[in-house]
Amino acid sequence: MVSGGAKGSVGGHAIAELVSERCGTRWWGRIVAWFMSGVPAYAQSPMDVMQRAVRWLAGESDGEVDVAWHHHGERLVARVPRNDIWVVLKDDMLIREYEWLGADLGRAHDVIVDAGANVGTFTIMAARCARQVIALEPNPGILEMLESNLARNEADNVVVVPAALWSGDEGAQLDVGPVPSNASLVHDHDDGRKIPCATMSLADVLDVYGPIDLLKFDIEGAESEVFKALPDDRLPEIRSMVGELHAGMIDPEPIINKLRDNGFDVHVRLGAVFNPMSGLAALRKNWRRLEGHLRLKLTVAGTLGAGVVTSLTPRVREWAADGELQYIYACQPD
Repeated sequence: MVSGGAKGSVGGHAIAELVSERCGTRWWGRIVAWFMSGVPAYAQSPMDVMQRAVRWLAGESDGEVDVAWHHHGERLVARVPRNDIWVVLKDDMLIREYEWLGADLGRAHDVIVDAGANVGTFTIMAARCARQVIALEPNPGILEMLESNLARNEADNVVVVPAALWSGDEGAQLDVGPVPSNASLVHDHDDGRKIPCATMSLADVLDVYGPIDLLKFDIEGAESEVFKALPDDRLPEIRSMVGELHAGMIDPEPIINKLRDNGFDVHVRLGAVFNPMSGLAALRKNWRRLEGHLRLKLTVAGTLGAGVVTSLTPRVREWAADGELQYIYACQPD
């Protein structure tokens, strides 16, 4: 999940030189200068730098790791790339951001669509509730891991579709990014590479699999084209939806307005770090549900604690939130 645009960015090496010059004689100055010297010379925003620091603190590294967590009394296990544990474990297991936003998996008994399934952590939980789950994932680098995780957890009611949710079925170029959760059809990563991938429109999904109880989407900016292409008269076929609006890549307002104009109750909020008290409540609730990973848990707690401080300084909050990721939950009135 990529956060938004750069805010007056400068290169990491330039920051390292500035810090070293002004406060390099102090122990913390030496540490900051050393850390920043590792940031690539191309422009980095302050939020990019903070994310890099947080990922390092959370214990991201190379390779893969088995992760175990509990969902409704059942122990689930999935293999996750170590360089993506911050996003996967924080979002799906500690904050459980889709439930945090208001989505109720317990009410989605028929069809759930998971667009941007990644390695399947949300997919596995959805499969415990729904008659059928449609998991769209275009990144061939993690498809094998996704299918293995589904088999490992006996999620036999999941249909894996090796395609990206997009405006049509003409195919597109996927920038796979530095980590699996960053793969995008609309954002070019400095250290990414592009590969061709199959695509499918939301109307196509409805035609093939029927009405959708819950649409979950984490598609790295492609949401703009997806909803633009969907005819208004198809929206009643989707009971509820939850996902990410990548405000640093797209303008989310047309999506929000389209849903409201078609009768959906729409709720939009910034991430847990900008709503730290509810984020801390979710973390406390789910702390024991994720086995191990104390370093990650403490990093999430520290990040939310920093959010409490930020919330007390409106000017800092406004700067940090500019172009930042937004989360949306929309449902048809009962």
